[in-house]
Amino acid sequence: MDVSVIIVNYNTKDLIINCLQSIYDQTGQVDYEIIVVDNASVDGSVAAIKNKFPKVILLESPENLGFGKANNLAAQTAKGEFLFFLNSDTLLLNNAIKIFHDAYYALGDQTGCIGTILWNTNHEPIHSFGTFPTCGQVIGGNIRGRYLKIQEKAFTIDSCTFPLTVDYITGADLFVSALLFKSAGQFDESFFMYFEETDLQKRIVKLGLKNRMIDEAHIVHLAGGSFRKQARLSNESTMMIERSMFYYLKKHNAFRIGYILFRFGYLLVRIPHLFNIRYAIKDQLKYLNFLMK
Repeated sequence: MDVSVIIVNYNTKDLIINCLQSIYDQTGQVDYEIIVVDNASVDGSVAAIKNKFPKVILLESPENLGFGKANNLAAQTAKGEFLFFLNSDTLLLNNAIKIFHDAYYALGDQTGCIGTILWNTNHEPIHSFGTFPTCGQVIGGNIRGRYLKIQEKAFTIDSCTFPLTVDYITGADLFVSALLFKSAGQFDESFFMYFEETDLQKRIVKLGLKNRMIDEAHIVHLAGGSFRKQARLSNESTMMIERSMFYYLKKHNAFRIGYILFRFGYLLVRIPHLFNIRYAIKDQLKYLNFLMK
């Protein structure tokens, strides 16, 4: 088996059906299997997958395991030489799996993970990779964006030379050898969602390997498919992201005092958010308590 495509699903029935169809429509000349881990969806996802794609290996979890733990579960079942972690809210536009497979060999034995530029439905490039975050960068980014209103320079494909070496590739399309994934320690299951792919690739870089971006594989990322729109604003998704961010920064910060100072500084730069009247007072108090922990 060449490639095991691993998809975690949580209440994204229509999205994952379209994603799976795009895999079958676009993929050829490579031996692959598809493993879907369903995180206790209640939208009929499981029945729909079984009905339309009986060849998919479906692992049904009785609870929501989160992103990293669910992917680790699938990796234990996977038979492929390579693992392709793919979001359920993506669509393959070409033979991306074969392209990744061939590119991994072509890039050489110093390769860690590989990914590609993701596109939105308007065929505009969206967040596909980034630099490893630090405490200083997080504080600085908040100050620039919230107080100085300085926008980051827009990313353009023309400014890149591929293959491009990056710190980390987003978890929406992460291609890695199964052996490396396991030897690097798999996903840290202390992350429920967000930053687990960044943490994994941080460990891979520490092994002396390089994470690379290619541009031949074409994938659309619809982004945020697992989150339902809410009638009023809530800090729940913000806290989920920040909880993972705090854990990542604490884990990779060699100096405890530095992390403590970061948490104090982050609380200060977030104070204006607490006065946003679009959020309920109860929700804001909950968020303040979260920041002060």
